[in-house]
Amino acid sequence: MDQVQIQCPNCKSVLLVKNTDGSNERVVNCPTCHTPLMVSFGNMAANAGSQPYNQTPYPSGPMPAGTGPMPQGGPNQQPISNEPKKNNTWVIALLAALVLALAGVLIWLLVFKDKDANSTTDSEPAKVEMSSSGSASTQASVVPEASVAPEASASSVAISDDDIPEIPEVSVSTSYSLPYLGNSSNGIGEKLYNKLGISSFVNVHGGMTGSDFDAIRSKDSSTAGNQLKVENSDGYRYQFFFMGSNKRNGRLTGVAVSHACSNPSSECLDFENYVAGSGDFTWVKDGLYRSRTGYYVSPGYSKGRFYVYYYLPNAPVKDPAPRN
Repeated sequence: MDQVQIQCPNCKSVLLVKNTDGSNERVVNCPTCHTPLMVSFGNMAANAGSQPYNQTPYPSGPMPAGTGPMPQGGPNQQPISNEPKKNNTWVIALLAALVLALAGVLIWLLVFKDKDANSTTDSEPAKVEMSSSGSASTQASVVPEASVAPEASASSVAISDDDIPEIPEVSVSTSYSLPYLGNSSNGIGEKLYNKLGISSFVNVHGGMTGSDFDAIRSKDSSTAGNQLKVENSDGYRYQFFFMGSNKRNGRLTGVAVSHACSNPSSECLDFENYVAGSGDFTWVKDGLYRSRTGYYVSPGYSKGRFYVYYYLPNAPVKDPAPRN
């Protein structure tokens, strides 16, 4: 199937999604409300029970007028008669009358059928067309700064996302602001879990670029051109990673959030229990979980701080947070 029509269950927008790369399934963000939607291009009846999103095939348009089968005989074929021909004048007159009648019927069909077709087209709901293209082949590796988020083990490898295609990112003009979670050093894991969704975390989401972070750029203490490091007044430290420059069109690939606490290993365990028990995330390997929309999260701790690594689908490497 080359394209399917779906309806966003959140904002009810109707989308027409094209299958430009031959995939059986794609996950797209609704351009209106950013809700991730799973789209299947395979057998609709077979997938109807397993897909969490509403999908209906694109309706075919009305058939053009005049394409139906011609009646047997046709307007120019003369009737066969066994009687001897006496005078062909009346036959010619009859055929001329038939031709004129058929021409009138054909003109009527063309005029009124086209009118009906235009009325049907005008009454159809507006559709948003999206392209299912990815950019994984141009991705480059980004490694967190050791001063903010400890480096992962050298033996770590990139996670394969063959089973979950990259979500086409729709850039939405926005101004990022840091969340305020409170100065208390207790319950850090629960507070950060409350900021976690299947497609967002601490106000970040897919499709953001460096220009969306201009409001906090003055607080940046990072020396790397592809990162932003900001410490909020409530003690939470944020390190944002970009594919390319952290300014203008550099795409966000993830964020690391940390906070000093008296028992970071306990906060890590609390956060992981929340994630594992939510039903929205699947275990990938020790300390790393993936949401059903392709976003990754990993809790960890090091040097008296509790960490949460959050990766967008376009992140080239998705390593678990350290635990030491």
